[in-house]
Amino acid sequence: MTSRIAWAFLWLATTGVCLSELKPGPMRTIRVPFWIQTAHGEPAPLIGVRDLSVEVRGHKFKPDVLLAPKSDLFLLLGLDLTGDAATAEDAKDALVKEIGKLQPRTYVSVFNCQDELRVVQEPTTVRERSIQAVQSVGVIGKPGLLNCIERVESIGDAILTRSAVRVGVLFISDADVQNYRQDLINPVINSSDPNDISRRFPEHLVQDAMAALSRRMAPALAPLDVVQINYLTDRWNEAYYDGLRAAAENTMGEAQFCATRAAIPAAIEHSFARLIQQYSVRITVPAHEESVAIELKSSAPGAEHLMYRSRFTFRQK
Repeated sequence: MTSRIAWAFLWLATTGVCLSELKPGPMRTIRVPFWIQTAHGEPAPLIGVRDLSVEVRGHKFKPDVLLAPKSDLFLLLGLDLTGDAATAEDAKDALVKEIGKLQPRTYVSVFNCQDELRVVQEPTTVRERSIQAVQSVGVIGKPGLLNCIERVESIGDAILTRSAVRVGVLFISDADVQNYRQDLINPVINSSDPNDISRRFPEHLVQDAMAALSRRMAPALAPLDVVQINYLTDRWNEAYYDGLRAAAENTMGEAQFCATRAAIPAAIEHSFARLIQQYSVRITVPAHEESVAIELKSSAPGAEHLMYRSRFTFRQK
Protein backbone atom coordinates (compact mmCIF):
# COMPACT_ATOMS: atom_id res chain seq x y z
CA MET A 1 0.00 0.00 0.00
CA THR A 2 2.82 2.41 0.89
CA SER A 3 4.47 1.84 -2.48
CA ARG A 4 1.18 2.61 -4.25
CA ILE A 5 0.88 5.91 -2.43
CA ALA A 6 4.47 6.75 -3.31
CA TRP A 7 3.84 5.97 -6.97
CA ALA A 8 0.70 8.15 -6.90
CA PHE A 9 2.68 11.10 -5.58
CA LEU A 10 5.39 10.49 -8.16
CA TRP A 11 2.81 10.44 -10.97
CA LEU A 12 1.27 13.72 -9.81
CA ALA A 13 4.69 15.35 -9.67
CA THR A 14 5.78 14.18 -13.10
CA THR A 15 2.52 15.18 -14.81
CA GLY A 16 2.74 18.71 -13.41
CA VAL A 17 -0.51 18.53 -11.46
CA CYS A 18 -0.41 20.59 -8.28
CA LEU A 19 -2.00 18.87 -5.31
CA SER A 20 -3.43 22.16 -4.06
CA GLU A 21 -5.38 22.53 -7.33
CA LEU A 22 -7.22 19.29 -6.63
CA LYS A 23 -8.34 20.33 -3.16
CA PRO A 24 -11.70 22.08 -2.73
CA GLY A 25 -11.40 25.82 -2.24
CA PRO A 26 -13.32 29.08 -2.61
CA MET A 27 -15.58 29.38 -5.63
CA ARG A 28 -17.06 32.43 -7.34
CA THR A 29 -19.87 32.78 -9.85
CA ILE A 30 -19.15 34.93 -12.89
CA ARG A 31 -21.17 35.96 -15.93
CA VAL A 32 -19.42 35.63 -19.27
CA PRO A 33 -20.76 37.60 -22.25
CA PHE A 34 -19.86 36.10 -25.61
CA TRP A 35 -20.69 36.29 -29.29
CA ILE A 36 -20.63 33.69 -32.06
CA GLN A 37 -18.28 34.65 -34.87
CA THR A 38 -19.43 33.60 -38.33
CA ALA A 39 -17.85 34.00 -41.75
CA HIS A 40 -19.02 36.49 -44.37
CA GLY A 41 -21.74 37.99 -42.17
CA GLU A 42 -23.78 34.79 -42.00
CA PRO A 43 -26.42 34.66 -39.23
CA ALA A 44 -25.18 32.99 -36.06
CA PRO A 45 -26.86 29.73 -35.06
CA LEU A 46 -28.52 29.40 -31.68
CA ILE A 47 -26.68 27.21 -29.20
CA GLY A 48 -27.64 25.61 -25.90
CA VAL A 49 -25.88 25.16 -22.60
CA ARG A 50 -24.98 21.57 -23.52
CA ASP A 51 -22.98 22.88 -26.47
CA LEU A 52 -20.61 24.77 -24.18
CA SER A 53 -17.64 23.66 -22.14
CA VAL A 54 -15.45 25.70 -19.79
CA GLU A 55 -11.89 25.00 -18.74
CA VAL A 56 -9.83 26.58 -15.98
CA ARG A 57 -6.21 25.39 -15.85
CA GLY A 58 -7.15 22.21 -17.64
CA HIS A 59 -10.09 21.42 -15.34
CA LYS A 60 -13.55 21.34 -16.88
CA PHE A 61 -16.55 23.08 -15.34
CA LYS A 62 -20.18 22.90 -16.39
CA PRO A 63 -21.96 26.18 -17.18
CA ASP A 64 -24.92 26.84 -14.87
CA VAL A 65 -27.20 28.97 -17.06
CA LEU A 66 -27.03 30.12 -20.68
CA LEU A 67 -29.08 33.09 -21.91
CA ALA A 68 -29.50 33.50 -25.67
CA PRO A 69 -29.93 36.74 -27.66
CA LYS A 70 -33.75 36.71 -27.45
CA SER A 71 -33.85 36.36 -23.65
CA ASP A 72 -34.50 39.26 -21.28
CA LEU A 73 -32.05 42.13 -21.69
CA PHE A 74 -31.54 45.15 -19.42
CA LEU A 75 -30.04 47.99 -21.44
CA LEU A 76 -28.57 50.74 -19.25
CA LEU A 77 -28.24 53.88 -21.36
CA GLY A 78 -26.14 56.80 -20.08
CA LEU A 79 -26.19 60.22 -21.77
CA ASP A 80 -23.32 62.65 -21.22
CA LEU A 81 -24.17 65.54 -23.56
CA THR A 82 -22.60 68.91 -22.81
CA GLY A 83 -21.22 70.12 -26.14
CA ASP A 84 -22.74 71.02 -29.49
CA ALA A 85 -26.57 70.92 -29.46
CA ALA A 86 -26.89 69.83 -33.09
CA THR A 87 -24.54 66.88 -32.61
CA ALA A 88 -26.41 65.87 -29.46
CA GLU A 89 -29.71 65.95 -31.35
CA ASP A 90 -28.24 63.64 -33.99
CA ALA A 91 -27.33 61.18 -31.26
CA LYS A 92 -30.74 61.39 -29.60
CA ASP A 93 -32.50 60.89 -32.93
CA ALA A 94 -30.42 57.76 -33.53
CA LEU A 95 -31.22 56.48 -30.04
CA VAL A 96 -34.94 57.03 -30.56
CA LYS A 97 -34.76 55.01 -33.78
CA GLU A 98 -32.91 52.11 -32.16
CA ILE A 99 -35.15 52.06 -29.07
CA GLY A 100 -38.16 51.82 -31.35
CA LYS A 101 -36.72 48.66 -32.94
CA LEU A 102 -36.13 46.77 -29.67
CA GLN A 103 -37.76 43.44 -28.90
CA PRO A 104 -40.50 43.33 -26.22
CA ARG A 105 -38.23 41.59 -23.68
CA THR A 106 -35.70 44.43 -23.61
CA TYR A 107 -35.86 46.79 -20.62
CA VAL A 108 -34.36 50.25 -21.09
CA SER A 109 -33.13 52.48 -18.28
CA VAL A 110 -31.95 56.02 -19.02
CA PHE A 111 -29.35 57.94 -16.97
CA ASN A 112 -28.25 61.57 -17.24
CA CYS A 113 -24.52 61.79 -16.56
CA GLN A 114 -24.02 65.56 -16.73
CA ASP A 115 -22.13 66.68 -13.61
CA GLU A 116 -23.56 63.84 -11.50
CA LEU A 117 -25.57 60.67 -12.11
CA ARG A 118 -29.36 61.04 -12.24
CA VAL A 119 -31.91 58.38 -13.14
CA VAL A 120 -34.22 59.77 -15.82
CA GLN A 121 -36.15 56.55 -16.45
CA GLU A 122 -36.13 53.29 -14.49
CA PRO A 123 -36.09 50.02 -16.48
CA THR A 124 -39.18 49.78 -18.67
CA THR A 125 -40.42 48.00 -21.78
CA VAL A 126 -42.69 50.94 -22.63
CA ARG A 127 -40.82 52.48 -25.55
CA GLU A 128 -42.59 55.83 -25.31
CA ARG A 129 -41.22 56.34 -21.81
CA SER A 130 -37.66 55.53 -22.86
CA ILE A 131 -37.91 57.82 -25.87
CA GLN A 132 -39.31 60.69 -23.79
CA ALA A 133 -36.50 60.19 -21.27
CA VAL A 134 -33.84 60.41 -23.98
CA GLN A 135 -35.43 63.49 -25.53
CA SER A 136 -35.72 65.20 -22.14
CA VAL A 137 -31.95 65.25 -21.53
CA GLY A 138 -30.65 68.74 -22.25
CA VAL A 139 -27.20 69.77 -23.42
CA ILE A 140 -25.88 71.63 -20.40
CA GLY A 141 -23.38 71.41 -17.56
CA LYS A 142 -20.00 69.75 -17.40
CA PRO A 143 -19.01 66.25 -18.59
CA GLY A 144 -19.70 63.55 -16.03
CA LEU A 145 -18.89 60.27 -17.76
CA LEU A 146 -15.84 59.57 -15.60
CA ASN A 147 -17.87 60.18 -12.45
CA CYS A 148 -20.77 57.95 -13.53
CA ILE A 149 -19.34 55.03 -15.48
CA GLU A 150 -18.42 52.93 -12.44
CA ARG A 151 -21.77 53.51 -10.74
CA VAL A 152 -23.77 52.47 -13.81
CA GLU A 153 -21.54 49.41 -14.25
CA SER A 154 -22.12 48.48 -10.59
CA ILE A 155 -25.88 48.66 -11.19
CA GLY A 156 -25.47 46.35 -14.18
CA ASP A 157 -23.36 43.94 -12.15
CA ALA A 158 -25.95 43.87 -9.36
CA ILE A 159 -28.63 42.93 -11.89
CA LEU A 160 -26.42 40.18 -13.32
CA THR A 161 -25.68 38.79 -9.86
CA ARG A 162 -29.29 38.63 -8.74
CA SER A 163 -31.27 37.88 -11.90
CA ALA A 164 -31.24 35.46 -14.83
CA VAL A 165 -31.11 38.23 -17.43
CA ARG A 166 -28.57 39.77 -19.76
CA VAL A 167 -27.21 43.29 -19.25
CA GLY A 168 -25.62 45.80 -21.59
CA VAL A 169 -24.28 49.26 -20.72
CA LEU A 170 -24.07 51.99 -23.35
CA PHE A 171 -22.74 55.53 -22.87
CA ILE A 172 -23.26 58.29 -25.42
CA SER A 173 -20.85 61.15 -24.78
CA ASP A 174 -19.45 64.31 -26.33
CA ALA A 175 -17.10 65.03 -23.44
CA ASP A 176 -13.97 67.08 -23.92
CA VAL A 177 -11.55 65.93 -21.23
CA GLN A 178 -10.41 69.52 -20.78
CA ASN A 179 -13.91 70.52 -19.64
CA TYR A 180 -14.29 68.15 -16.68
CA ARG A 181 -14.73 69.84 -13.32
CA GLN A 182 -11.72 68.00 -11.97
CA ASP A 183 -8.46 69.28 -13.45
CA LEU A 184 -7.15 66.54 -15.74
CA ILE A 185 -4.81 68.81 -17.69
CA ASN A 186 -1.21 68.59 -16.61
CA PRO A 187 0.23 72.15 -16.56
CA VAL A 188 3.77 72.91 -17.62
CA ILE A 189 5.71 73.26 -14.40
CA ASN A 190 8.73 75.13 -15.78
CA SER A 191 7.93 76.97 -19.01
CA SER A 192 11.57 78.08 -19.47
CA ASP A 193 12.94 74.52 -19.37
CA PRO A 194 12.57 72.73 -22.74
CA ASN A 195 13.37 69.42 -21.01
CA ASP A 196 10.61 69.77 -18.41
CA ILE A 197 8.78 66.41 -18.50
CA SER A 198 5.40 68.09 -18.11
CA ARG A 199 6.07 69.97 -21.35
CA ARG A 200 7.00 66.79 -23.21
CA PHE A 201 4.10 64.71 -21.81
CA PRO A 202 1.21 67.11 -21.09
CA GLU A 203 -1.29 64.23 -21.22
CA HIS A 204 0.37 62.33 -18.34
CA LEU A 205 -2.28 63.31 -15.78
CA VAL A 206 -5.07 62.09 -18.08
CA GLN A 207 -3.26 58.79 -18.61
CA ASP A 208 -2.91 58.29 -14.85
CA ALA A 209 -6.61 59.00 -14.29
CA MET A 210 -7.70 56.60 -17.03
CA ALA A 211 -5.32 53.87 -15.86
CA ALA A 212 -6.78 54.17 -12.35
CA LEU A 213 -10.28 53.91 -13.80
CA SER A 214 -9.37 50.71 -15.68
CA ARG A 215 -7.95 49.17 -12.51
CA ARG A 216 -11.08 49.99 -10.52
CA MET A 217 -13.31 48.62 -13.26
CA ALA A 218 -11.38 45.37 -13.70
CA PRO A 219 -14.00 43.32 -11.76
CA ALA A 220 -16.94 44.73 -13.77
CA LEU A 221 -19.05 42.06 -15.48
CA ALA A 222 -21.53 43.92 -17.70
CA PRO A 223 -20.26 44.57 -21.25
CA LEU A 224 -19.69 48.30 -21.70
CA ASP A 225 -19.98 50.19 -24.98
CA VAL A 226 -19.05 53.86 -25.39
CA VAL A 227 -19.93 56.03 -28.38
CA GLN A 228 -18.00 59.32 -28.42
CA ILE A 229 -19.97 61.45 -30.85
CA ASN A 230 -17.33 64.15 -31.40
CA TYR A 231 -13.76 63.08 -32.08
CA LEU A 232 -11.12 65.55 -30.82
CA THR A 233 -7.49 65.19 -31.87
CA ASP A 234 -5.48 66.94 -29.15
CA ARG A 235 -3.11 64.90 -26.98
CA TRP A 236 -5.27 65.14 -23.85
CA ASN A 237 -8.34 63.74 -25.56
CA GLU A 238 -6.33 61.07 -27.38
CA ALA A 239 -5.13 59.83 -23.99
CA TYR A 240 -8.72 60.02 -22.71
CA TYR A 241 -9.97 57.95 -25.65
CA ASP A 242 -7.26 55.35 -25.12
CA GLY A 243 -8.46 54.99 -21.53
CA LEU A 244 -12.11 54.67 -22.55
CA ARG A 245 -11.16 52.05 -25.13
CA ALA A 246 -9.23 50.01 -22.54
CA ALA A 247 -12.05 50.20 -19.97
CA ALA A 248 -14.61 49.05 -22.55
CA GLU A 249 -12.48 46.24 -23.97
CA ASN A 250 -11.80 44.87 -20.48
CA THR A 251 -15.53 44.13 -20.22
CA MET A 252 -15.73 42.71 -23.76
CA GLY A 253 -17.29 45.97 -24.90
CA GLU A 254 -16.30 48.47 -27.56
CA ALA A 255 -15.53 52.18 -27.77
CA GLN A 256 -16.34 54.04 -30.99
CA PHE A 257 -15.31 57.57 -31.92
CA CYS A 258 -17.28 59.54 -34.51
CA ALA A 259 -15.21 61.90 -36.62
CA THR A 260 -18.31 63.35 -38.31
CA ARG A 261 -21.97 63.84 -37.48
CA ALA A 262 -22.83 61.47 -40.32
CA ALA A 263 -21.04 58.63 -38.50
CA ILE A 264 -23.18 58.87 -35.35
CA PRO A 265 -26.27 56.83 -36.38
CA ALA A 266 -24.20 53.87 -37.64
CA ALA A 267 -22.08 53.81 -34.48
CA ILE A 268 -25.12 53.79 -32.21
CA GLU A 269 -26.84 51.16 -34.35
CA HIS A 270 -23.74 48.97 -34.13
CA SER A 271 -23.59 49.19 -30.32
CA PHE A 272 -27.27 48.37 -29.95
CA ALA A 273 -26.90 45.39 -32.27
CA ARG A 274 -23.89 43.87 -30.52
CA LEU A 275 -25.34 44.30 -27.01
CA ILE A 276 -28.61 42.73 -28.16
CA GLN A 277 -26.86 39.80 -29.86
CA GLN A 278 -24.76 38.81 -26.85
CA TYR A 279 -25.04 35.48 -25.09
CA SER A 280 -24.52 35.39 -21.35
CA VAL A 281 -23.40 32.26 -19.52
CA ARG A 282 -23.16 31.81 -15.76
CA ILE A 283 -20.18 29.80 -14.52
CA THR A 284 -18.94 28.88 -11.06
CA VAL A 285 -15.13 28.83 -11.05
CA PRO A 286 -12.28 28.50 -8.52
CA ALA A 287 -11.31 31.75 -6.80
CA HIS A 288 -7.96 30.82 -5.26
CA GLU A 289 -6.33 33.98 -6.65
CA GLU A 290 -7.38 37.55 -7.43
CA SER A 291 -8.34 36.65 -11.00
CA VAL A 292 -9.12 33.65 -13.15
CA ALA A 293 -8.54 32.84 -16.81
CA ILE A 294 -11.13 30.71 -18.57
CA GLU A 295 -11.39 28.94 -21.91
CA LEU A 296 -14.87 28.76 -23.42
CA LYS A 297 -15.57 26.28 -26.21
CA SER A 298 -18.59 25.43 -28.34
CA SER A 299 -19.28 22.07 -29.97
CA ALA A 300 -22.28 23.27 -31.98
CA PRO A 301 -21.85 23.08 -35.77
CA GLY A 302 -21.24 26.53 -37.22
CA ALA A 303 -20.66 28.03 -33.79
CA GLU A 304 -17.14 26.87 -33.05
CA HIS A 305 -15.62 30.36 -33.04
CA LEU A 306 -16.57 32.35 -29.96
CA MET A 307 -15.60 35.89 -29.01
CA TYR A 308 -15.54 36.11 -25.24
CA ARG A 309 -13.82 37.61 -22.25
CA SER A 310 -11.14 35.22 -21.03
CA ARG A 311 -9.95 36.82 -17.75
CA PHE A 312 -11.99 37.96 -14.75
CA THR A 313 -10.87 39.82 -11.66
CA PHE A 314 -12.78 39.17 -8.45
CA ARG A 315 -14.15 41.93 -6.27
CA GLN A 316 -12.79 41.90 -2.77
CA LYS A 317 -15.47 40.86 -0.28
